Amino acid sequence: MAEAGDMLRRFAGKNHRREQSPAEYSGEIELNLGLSMGGRFGIDPKEKKLARSSSIAGISVFPAEVDSPAGGAPARTCSLPAEREDEWRKRKEMQYLRRMEAKRKRSEKIRNFRVGVKDRASLERNCEEDKRGEEEEGLIAPLFNEGPANWFSSWAMPGWADRRVGNYALKTGFPPSSQAPVTSQGSSSSGVSDFENRSVQGYISFLLLLLIGGCFGRPFYPLPSKMDYENRQPLQTSRPYNIAHRGSNGEIPEETSPAYMRAIEEGADFIETDILASKDGSLVSFHDVILDDTTDVADHKEFIGRKRTYEVQGMNITGWFVVDFTLKELKSLRVKQRYKFRDQQYNGKFTIITFDEFISIALDAPRVVGIYPEIKNPVFINQHVKWSDGKKFEDKFVQKLLEYGYKGAYMSKDWLKKPVFIQSFAPTSLIYISNLTDSPKIFLIDDVTVPTQDTNQSYWEITSDSYFEFIKEYVVGIGPWKDTLVGTQNNYLLTPTDLVARAHAKDLQVHPYTYRNENMYLHWNFHQDPYAEYDYWINTIGVDGLFTDFTGSLHHFQDWNKPAKDDKDASDLLRKILLMINSYKKH
Repeated sequence: MAEAGDMLRRFAGKNHRREQSPAEYSGEIELNLGLSMGGRFGIDPKEKKLARSSSIAGISVFPAEVDSPAGGAPARTCSLPAEREDEWRKRKEMQYLRRMEAKRKRSEKIRNFRVGVKDRASLERNCEEDKRGEEEEGLIAPLFNEGPANWFSSWAMPGWADRRVGNYALKTGFPPSSQAPVTSQGSSSSGVSDFENRSVQGYISFLLLLLIGGCFGRPFYPLPSKMDYENRQPLQTSRPYNIAHRGSNGEIPEETSPAYMRAIEEGADFIETDILASKDGSLVSFHDVILDDTTDVADHKEFIGRKRTYEVQGMNITGWFVVDFTLKELKSLRVKQRYKFRDQQYNGKFTIITFDEFISIALDAPRVVGIYPEIKNPVFINQHVKWSDGKKFEDKFVQKLLEYGYKGAYMSKDWLKKPVFIQSFAPTSLIYISNLTDSPKIFLIDDVTVPTQDTNQSYWEITSDSYFEFIKEYVVGIGPWKDTLVGTQNNYLLTPTDLVARAHAKDLQVHPYTYRNENMYLHWNFHQDPYAEYDYWINTIGVDGLFTDFTGSLHHFQDWNKPAKDDKDASDLLRKILLMINSYKKH
């Protein structure tokens, strides 16, 4: 027992060298093995109550003047400030989101490698970018020190490279017998035991194995996007579509990977995004043509001189425009919540994502999830971004969808496998891409005072029966702002218009936008209840899909209000009851 106690104290450092009784040895060993009931907590001396601890930097016994729940039993303490329960929960949630983001990035790298990355230089570059991105996000410690030799060569070929894991700095390479001494930064001793050395080496070996698997595209378990789609839960088509507007952006900053992953987790049928183009022609998921409102671009001194004034849809707008930044520069920015009244804890945590990354999130979902990308401001993008092959923005947009296998008419076998709706406020763009893809398209309609951005047609013209008859040859539905379907006055709803009925008469679906839970967005008719709003639009107005900032709320409403049994299930139940009754009579 004493030898085991000595070994454990070496891990804890020199602050615990006082003589201990056998009982204390036993308590300390139990603690370090993770068996102590107080093992996840420390004492807050000021508050005189338990608080969660974020590390095992030291071990102490409850002070005599503090009433301990374990009667003076040992408990973990921490060199960092003790965490409250709510802080611990937020930290764990952030760690989960970051791990999911890292997994998604690795999945995308693997997919890109399999479909086209063949030479070693490209492989090294992909792996290096992946590693740098995760370090930048704080997902992994900087495992490899900077040096003239790249890290890929250090493990792919015999040689030496500096490694760092946790508080340990060491040299690794071949042969193992040449292993350099290991020093602990958190301890005053000059070295560590062979037991510690072997443990760290084992951890290093396992970590390198994971990196090799990630870079060469051989994961330990099949990724969802590599699995047979026949084995995945299909897209539901029996009720109005739950469209995650810019992801679950009521909770997490819009159009970020975690916002989309949260929306999928909460039950979204489709995840929606806006596609713009960077200065170097990369397609990115971002809503505004300027970066001012939802990124930290103003905090980057290197971009102070990038402010410009451009005309966008007949208005002069000043700001930092997406089209003036390369993809690398856009990736250096961090996204923030658009509205101050929403959760601000994720500000500065996530990056702008590309169209490829957005698609990968849907493909890696555990069930079939559709995508709903918008060709955003095509007139403006085509004016400011030029591609070397002479292609237009719309060409690049459709090309990307086809690369990932998004094709097929609405409800076709191909479409059900990879569902997609292509949306735009520009009718000429929708007509143009109809010659490039048969994927279903949605014509977005703005407020009654806003003309179309490319043809300058009025709201009344594009919602007329004659125009519906014309546009239905190219689109399967319309996406109007909901307040144009049912007018408002003093925050009360007026009599609904006949727009939904006329659209349905032309066999056009209606997907209104945008539904939000906050009281300021709910009309008085709904008594501050978002479920009452969903009920009105689905069961009274009869829409076919809803753009919502709160995917979970819509999903819960639809689940709670679906019929308990369909006709077949009811017949089966009656048949079973009759059989039970007949069986009872026989006895």
